[in-house]
Amino acid sequence: MTRISALAIPLLLSGCVSIPKTGATFPGVAEAQPDQALVYVYAPETPCVDLGQMAADIFIDDAEELTIDEGHYRLLTLPAGSYALHASTDDQMACGGRLNPGRRYDPVQLETRPGEIYFLRYSSHPVRCASTCDRSLKPVTEAEARDELQGLAEIAER
Repeated sequence: MTRISALAIPLLLSGCVSIPKTGATFPGVAEAQPDQALVYVYAPETPCVDLGQMAADIFIDDAEELTIDEGHYRLLTLPAGSYALHASTDDQMACGGRLNPGRRYDPVQLETRPGEIYFLRYSSHPVRCASTCDRSLKPVTEAEARDELQGLAEIAER
């Protein structure tokens, strides 16, 4: 039987990311006010067991907005305008992740209009268990997002 030393456990868990949650799960798609746009950013569940090791930072116009991992979502309220959103790619050094927050994939260019709702999925495409090297931020339809958002935990604001 192999023993794991007390020193090894913190080292194993050091790559894990803790996502601050509100305690709420997805209640359904909100209604946008006439003077704002709503943007759902979410990472659907996959069969991966990642312990936070596949989390990504999401940037809006190069400013870090949130950290997301499987099973989580965040609703953003944005004024009408043009935005570039991208993910840090990963927590894995081999993909150029947090040590060099990458743009392995082109940013999503989003033109928001007041009263509109947008959905951005952070995942592999199609959704499956995949390395974060294969995950990216992608706009999806409301029909695609509705089922995938069910049961996801809401991320708290920083």
